Amino acid sequence: MINWPDSLVEEIASKRAILFLGSGISSSSTNAAGARPPSWKKLLEDAGAKFANPNDLKYVGELIGKELFLDAAEVVFDGVPQADRRIFFQQIFAAPRFSPSPFHAAIQAINAKIIITTNYDQLSQLQNDFSELADIRRARFFIAFS
Repeated sequence: MINWPDSLVEEIASKRAILFLGSGISSSSTNAAGARPPSWKKLLEDAGAKFANPNDLKYVGELIGKELFLDAAEVVFDGVPQADRRIFFQQIFAAPRFSPSPFHAAIQAINAKIIITTNYDQLSQLQNDFSELADIRRARFFIAFS
């Protein structure tokens, strides 16, 4: 169990904290077949094979090896048309029909004013939509950068 500092608990309870969701939040999600979303490494390897300039592949591999995933993503997706990126992410995240995990629900139950994510999947946003249907208040601002 995590021993949360009292000051952090107070800030969250008073809605003075901004929650940031990383890719780990979605790693426990599954679809009906039991499949899980790809790890950052797998996602970037697949995207690199599909989109990266052949001259950049070695560099992308080095960045992934150093776990500099955001840097690798920037190199891989630089110059890729938005429509092509959208299709790629739909195939990876939407087509398998992953469901939000219990962690998404727990984060939503905090009822934060602001939740920020850089995740390519939209599971956090989907949980936010589910909770509205369940009559749980939504975050006032949900910001997704992808």
